[in-house]
Amino acid sequence: MLEILLIALSLAMDAFSVSVSTGIAVPGFGPRQAARIGLWCGAFQFAMPLMGWALGSSVSAYIEAVD
Repeated sequence: MLEILLIALSLAMDAFSVSVSTGIAVPGFGPRQAARIGLWCGAFQFAMPLMGWALGSSVSAYIEAVD
């Protein structure tokens, strides 16, 4: 579980930095909007591996039964 959290955190930090730098590069796009988009993208990148882990954990018994 620790590995999944660390992967999720690193993906979130990556998405945050990319979206903030992209947002700052757009004319008329201020730091506040860039941070807001960065937080949204980072939150989704953080949540996706956790949702994948939860889904995988819930169906692993069914897959093991077939395997």
